[in-house]
Amino acid sequence: MNEDTLHLLSECAAGTDMAIRSLDDVLKNSPDGPLQRRLASSKRQHESLAAETKALLRAQGKEAKSADPAARAMSWMKTEAMLAMKPGDATTADLISTGCSMGIKSLATATSIRRPAVRRRTSPSRSSGWRISWSRT
Repeated sequence: MNEDTLHLLSECAAGTDMAIRSLDDVLKNSPDGPLQRRLASSKRQHESLAAETKALLRAQGKEAKSADPAARAMSWMKTEAMLAMKPGDATTADLISTGCSMGIKSLATATSIRRPAVRRRTSPSRSSGWRISWSRT
């Protein structure tokens, strides 16, 4: 397994750790219902992914990365504050979707994924005038 793959697996381990902890936080405050069942199912899926990621890293002699304690504390504070101000499924769903987006952005940043940047040419050529170039983000 190459170093890029190991780095990505390590970041995934931290992400699944953060997701599991965040799901625990919202599940404590979520009334029984369809959303709670869906969140519990998602937590089980993340636990399975975490176990698989840790096993892959262990097989390569590496330790799984945990969620950053500062990020963890900020997430917990935001969850508690938001649910205290406006409890309910809508707030819970907003917190979870925001957390998912942040996790994806974190992976993209940590692994320096190359993404296409589409720019309009100032003087269009015979083509449509659009050009795709690759840049690091």
